[in-house]
Amino acid sequence: MPGRRCAVFSCNNSAFATKRSKLDIIYHNFPKAKNPVSKNTLKEWVLRCRRADNFNPANSSICSIHFKDTDYDRDLRNELLGLPVRKLLKKSAIPTLNLPGQEDQPISEREKRFEAKVKIEQECHRKEEIDKVLSEEWKSVLPATKRQSILERNNIQPLQQNIDHKEYEKLLDKYNSLRTDMKVLKRKLLLQNKQLKYYKKRKPKKEKITFEEDKSVNALRRVFTNNQIDMILKRKKRINWSMEEMNKAFALYCLCKKSYVYVKTKLNYPLPGLSTLRKWALQIKAQPDLLGHVCSFLKEAEENVTDHEIIVINIEADE
Repeated sequence: MPGRRCAVFSCNNSAFATKRSKLDIIYHNFPKAKNPVSKNTLKEWVLRCRRADNFNPANSSICSIHFKDTDYDRDLRNELLGLPVRKLLKKSAIPTLNLPGQEDQPISEREKRFEAKVKIEQECHRKEEIDKVLSEEWKSVLPATKRQSILERNNIQPLQQNIDHKEYEKLLDKYNSLRTDMKVLKRKLLLQNKQLKYYKKRKPKKEKITFEEDKSVNALRRVFTNNQIDMILKRKKRINWSMEEMNKAFALYCLCKKSYVYVKTKLNYPLPGLSTLRKWALQIKAQPDLLGHVCSFLKEAEENVTDHEIIVINIEADE
């Protein structure tokens, strides 16, 4: 059957069959021999496949039914992000289930020794790296005599050869969980930076006034005021009219209300609205009996008018 297949002898699982049957089975590539620990792990994977032919481990894989649940790390990243949880195989994991010739048999002593050997090699490799870093730092800071005196004064003993495997597994799990948390935080930071760049691009830019638009505005200023120009160009939703503009508009309204409405609505001339004029007129404070004083003044002026002035007034009235 074409596609990816399990390399274990007598295991007929393939990627095509499991996908068609909708089984929760995934396939893991063989580990790469980058260091002594991974080389031993690779040899053990090949040995447990029980294959008589010479197959290429670099192009082969083993399905997940041959691994225990404890061989997988917890996928905290996808759990926090609400994504489908993945099966993350540990680097030191070894296939131990459903192997050929293993039916109803407990784990052999050889397998236990190999697992312990892998853990010891990993711990020794880690200790060598730590000792190397510490030795380089101490040599650059203190001479050999002072280092020896500090060790004797503080009663510092060399590292024990016997390794507490349970404590090591706890620390390793904690390290893996912290590393996964760090990756999740980096992913969130990357997403937030992308969102920030997206919103910066969507920020509206300030409108630049072109030369032609500036030229047309200067032409309008010969006839209209700044508030009227803003009303024509629709720059502002609400305009604060000046006292001079309100006086002129109110004078036109007093001459003829119909002409004011016609000029504003039909000719689209920029003028204050009728409600604005009424509110503004209510703010005018007139003295009481103002028209009485005006009538008395006109009556006194009429008595002192000469015949020549009467003729001039009649001519102007006729015109």
